[in-house]
Amino acid sequence: MTIEIRTSDGQSIRHRIPVMKLNCYGMDELFEKKLWFLLPFHGFCYEQSFLKSETDQSLRERLTGIFREIRRRLDELCSSGQIDECQKYRIIFSINMVLQKLMEKYPKTRKEVLDVMGGKVVECEVDWILQRGIEQGRSQMIENLLNNKITPVEIVALCGCEIQEVENVQKKMLVNI
Repeated sequence: MTIEIRTSDGQSIRHRIPVMKLNCYGMDELFEKKLWFLLPFHGFCYEQSFLKSETDQSLRERLTGIFREIRRRLDELCSSGQIDECQKYRIIFSINMVLQKLMEKYPKTRKEVLDVMGGKVVECEVDWILQRGIEQGRSQMIENLLNNKITPVEIVALCGCEIQEVENVQKKMLVNI
């Protein structure tokens, strides 16, 4: 696209900006070109179908089939190592967030499509992955403090963790020596 900026002195400046039109990309092309970051916005392609899908079961089934295919392909990408679990769940979580907003007024369609995408499981998995990262970071921090001769009691005061957690890290460190 070209934008034109008119200055206060009457001059104009033209600037070309690269624009990507999502409706130009089908689901197959998004996967083939590895444009996975655009998948959350793929639901906009079907937005005009949502009203009719509330009363048309076959249209609702077609929509759920589309999103079931997206989920299947993301699982496949993860199984083949092209993306990791965290990336897969971020994409699914983002798709769900967009779909929830797009389908706000269409409860039947929203429920069926989000069930296919696994909304509740995704939130649990994402929370689990996040919690695991936090725990690993905290363990590493405790280990670093122990290596710097900080006492377990001081670590508990600094980190707000339990003494048992510090002792577990100490035991792990002894095993790894």
